[in-house]
Amino acid sequence: MLTLFTYLSSCQMNLSPRFSLNRSDVADLRDVVLGYNCICTIGLVLTIYIRYDLNIQIDQVQELLSEHDNLYNTGQWKSLIQEILIVIISPYPGLYDVQYIEYNEQFNAHMTYDANDLLLWCCFSRLYLVIRYSLLLTYFMGPRSQRICRMNGCDASLMFAVRSVMKKRPYTVIFVTLIITTGIFAFQLNMFEAQISDESGQNFNSFFNCIWVVIITLTTTGYGDIYPKTYMGRVTCIVICFWGMFIVSYFVVTLTNQLNFTDQEQKSYILLERLHHKEQLKLRASNVLKSSYRNKMVKANNPENKAKRLQAMRIFRMHSIQFQHEARKVRSYQESITDIDTLQKYIENVQEQVIDLSSTFGETQEHLNYILDQIKVLKSQKQTIIPEESSQCSD
Repeated sequence: MLTLFTYLSSCQMNLSPRFSLNRSDVADLRDVVLGYNCICTIGLVLTIYIRYDLNIQIDQVQELLSEHDNLYNTGQWKSLIQEILIVIISPYPGLYDVQYIEYNEQFNAHMTYDANDLLLWCCFSRLYLVIRYSLLLTYFMGPRSQRICRMNGCDASLMFAVRSVMKKRPYTVIFVTLIITTGIFAFQLNMFEAQISDESGQNFNSFFNCIWVVIITLTTTGYGDIYPKTYMGRVTCIVICFWGMFIVSYFVVTLTNQLNFTDQEQKSYILLERLHHKEQLKLRASNVLKSSYRNKMVKANNPENKAKRLQAMRIFRMHSIQFQHEARKVRSYQESITDIDTLQKYIENVQEQVIDLSSTFGETQEHLNYILDQIKVLKSQKQTIIPEESSQCSD
């Protein structure tokens, strides 16, 4: 429905020769599409209200809310009004007679837009419904997700699902979002800039040129070969600029996270660097010894040749500086590894002490049991001896 309406609204003057339709036929078909859109809008408003009411009832059944709670005292009425406002902003029948005329002084041209053109520009915000219902198909907004999030003190809301999907499949999100938004922004530029294409000499009737402008603006490049002239076209480019900042920053963060080491990879990298720099340290040390020996030989064989002595001394200092630099690198990697090794040894020592204490406790328990058994034996022997002595005394 939306695709058919947008095509009719932007090309209603060119539809007649192409489809052999006169203006009355186009107007009738346009009114039918707009009437259907109006009915769908009313249905969307009702379903949004029913969804919020059902969520309140579900929370009451789960004893998360009391039976006296409603949309007002829970604060959910704010989100309800926001969604309804987003949905009701759409083209309606009867608004084609309401027109907006813009004059461009640079090219001495008048552009006429219908009120439905401006409402159509805002109507693309309905895409959030597609995103919402797509996220409902994932397990991030399912019953299990709701239960787990509540156990951890959070809510499996729409933003939680968005963050989860962006974290799980970042490149898929970037690719799909880039394609969809490029097409939408290109259509919006075509809708507002096509009327001034002949006067400006920049063909915005070509959808490819509109896509080119969107991509150049989205990536913050801005060649300036094609640019918008109308007010709404410039507003669209401003929105594209802010959206491009989000896309580029999200891509940079995603790429950075992909290049970060895991803990195991970090340990392996540090160990490889330490071994590599140790080999380089041996090479630098041999160069220092060689240059030192050559320096002494030059001083002994050519004591009066200052040029050779100075060159030999420079070579010796260069190798010494390289050796010190390499030694600092080895020391830095050695310290990081040493901290890890020290912590591991400390943990191993604690584990050994715990094992020793457990074994000592077991041995002590065995000795106590043996002593208790001996005491019981002595008590039983004593009880048998006392009756015998009493009987002998009586005799």
